Amino acid sequence: MDTYNFKGLVFRSVDYGDTSKIVTVLTEDKGFISLMARGVKNPKSKKQNLVASFTEIYFEANRSGDFYYLKDGEIINDNLNLRQGLINIYLGQLFLDIVERTSIKDQVEKDHYSLLVKALSTLNDNSNNCLLYTSDA
Repeated sequence: MDTYNFKGLVFRSVDYGDTSKIVTVLTEDKGFISLMARGVKNPKSKKQNLVASFTEIYFEANRSGDFYYLKDGEIINDNLNLRQGLINIYLGQLFLDIVERTSIKDQVEKDHYSLLVKALSTLNDNSNNCLLYTSDA
């Protein structure tokens, strides 16, 4: 198995078995990848926070075929304030959905990645002051 280092943003995770998760990550260099995170649901796992939605991470993974397996990682930005209210979660998920739906499979869009990270970081920093504007017309 080859080992790779990535910088990425966690989109979503799906439970797999009793202790693992399959995580969808938007990486800076490879676009969207699927990542198997073994043992992260174990209460003693140090990797639990690495697979939370909206988390920007730097991680090391082994590759086997088209699948990656999480080896180790560290959090760059957990965007914790983004998960504090329903409106913030909704807006964050809306940003993720827009990027996912406008991305072409197997094509790397570094602009999408940097714009999304900046948008989530701004939303995270201004989570208490987030206003939604509507038109009266």
